[in-house]
Amino acid sequence: HVMPKYISRIAQSITQRIPSKGNDLADESKTTLTRIYAVMADASWNSALSDNTKPLSSLQDQDMSDARQLPDASIDVQARQPHMQPHMQSHVQPQLQPQLQPQLQPQTDQKNKHFSAQMTAKQDVRPDYNNIYHRNSITPIQLPPSVEESTSQRQKQTDSDDADSADDAADLLRYSLGEQNAMLSKKIKKLKDRRIKDKGEKAKLKEKLQQLLSDLDKNRFDVSNEDVDRMKQQFEKERQRLHNRINEADLEARELNKEIRRLKEEASAYQSALGIATNVRWGDEDSNNSVQLTQSISDLQHTLGDFAKAKGSGVKLNEAACNELLEKYNCKARMSDKRPKLVVGAALQRLVLETIFNSIEDYFKGQDDPIDESAEGSNDGHVEITLSTDNNALEINLLKTSRQLIRLVQEFSSTREGEDQQTTIAPTKLRQQIYAVLGCRAFVKPDHPFVVSLTDKIVETLSQYRTVPDDPQKQADLRSDATELVIKAVHMYFRLHTQEPIPQFKKFFEAGEKIVVSTMSGPWDEENIEELEVEICSFPMVGHQDNKRVLTKALVLPRQ
Repeated sequence: HVMPKYISRIAQSITQRIPSKGNDLADESKTTLTRIYAVMADASWNSALSDNTKPLSSLQDQDMSDARQLPDASIDVQARQPHMQPHMQSHVQPQLQPQLQPQLQPQTDQKNKHFSAQMTAKQDVRPDYNNIYHRNSITPIQLPPSVEESTSQRQKQTDSDDADSADDAADLLRYSLGEQNAMLSKKIKKLKDRRIKDKGEKAKLKEKLQQLLSDLDKNRFDVSNEDVDRMKQQFEKERQRLHNRINEADLEARELNKEIRRLKEEASAYQSALGIATNVRWGDEDSNNSVQLTQSISDLQHTLGDFAKAKGSGVKLNEAACNELLEKYNCKARMSDKRPKLVVGAALQRLVLETIFNSIEDYFKGQDDPIDESAEGSNDGHVEITLSTDNNALEINLLKTSRQLIRLVQEFSSTREGEDQQTTIAPTKLRQQIYAVLGCRAFVKPDHPFVVSLTDKIVETLSQYRTVPDDPQKQADLRSDATELVIKAVHMYFRLHTQEPIPQFKKFFEAGEKIVVSTMSGPWDEENIEELEVEICSFPMVGHQDNKRVLTKALVLPRQ
């Protein structure tokens, strides 16, 4: 009843080792079969002892009762008899075997190997089991004669059974290996057949694919001809539809053009009724148009920046004077800071522009005064205006006369009743036209006394804050640039008076004011705009801050 269990185990062990061991399978099988012998012998010997345990019990009744209480006694016996075989463990009490198994396992494996070698050499090396040591004494215990005879007989029977079992195990091993080989051969043959079959199917599929491609090419030409005809018809319909739509659009455009002409004629009639003088706006192509004027202001900004720069080849700054200028405009920057030239340059631009505007107003000072009724000829009800006969005074004479004429028209409009609009708009139109003339041709001569005087003043003012190389050519270039700047600034002054209403153009934002992006322009980050303040304003805002109509924004440097 023991054989089937161990044969099943050895068969399972052989099957698990087939993939990894290969040629070493035979050696491992021999070792495993040898262990079967040992197990079978152990089982036979235990059976023999179980039939003759009574004499043994009579000899060591007291000692075995002590062994039940002290499990370590069997370990002492094993240690005193190193040649004792593993199957002698059956003399230990059954309740002690689970505790002794871990300690006896290494010794059991070593002795199994020793026993296997003896069986291979066909030598009966069965140890003498007649001497059994007491757990508390080295003196061997003598077994009764009846036990020895029964043991000898059973040993012979066991040897015969072991030989038969070895043959059966070998046959089982050969059968298992044969089954595995046959199974592998079948799988290999099946794979070969499958491969041949796949090759045949692949060839058939390839042939079928070629046939499909050939059929597709044939059908493509046939279908393409039909599609071309159908598409031609569709394109022709679409072309006709678009052509009709274009014709309709042309008709609509002609109707719209007629309507536009009719409206223009109607507007012209209204304009004629009101008079051309009532229109205070400039044409798109006129230089005084707001767009053209904005471009001219931008050009003046670049000219001013190039002229009043604080850095360049040979340019030296007077630190004390520059610090005074920065302090005048309430700037926190000083010449010892990291970016003094940038702030100083902006301050010089503002200084030059303020000098030009103040000089123009001083030149025309008194022209806005009321008419002097005590002047010569006023006794007879007439007002005489004294004009200079000097050709260089044409600009001032024209400006003086126009201002007097505007006052007269305004007085006439307010003291004379009427329903026309021309009288009301006449003062504005007079101002626009006179200043448009001055903004185009006034002071165009570089040698005009006013231009020469203002040029000298600007050059002298800048020399207090900066110096340029004492080179005749560079000095001449500097004076030429100053003259050009003066003429452009004066013309811009006049042209700004052609707008209705007249925009602000002398509003410089002061240092410390909050940055307002709608009226200021400068180098800053939009994310932190709420925290920025003005350090210096180099060019004023041109426009109407009240109604947010801005022609150009002010040029501003933010405070660091």
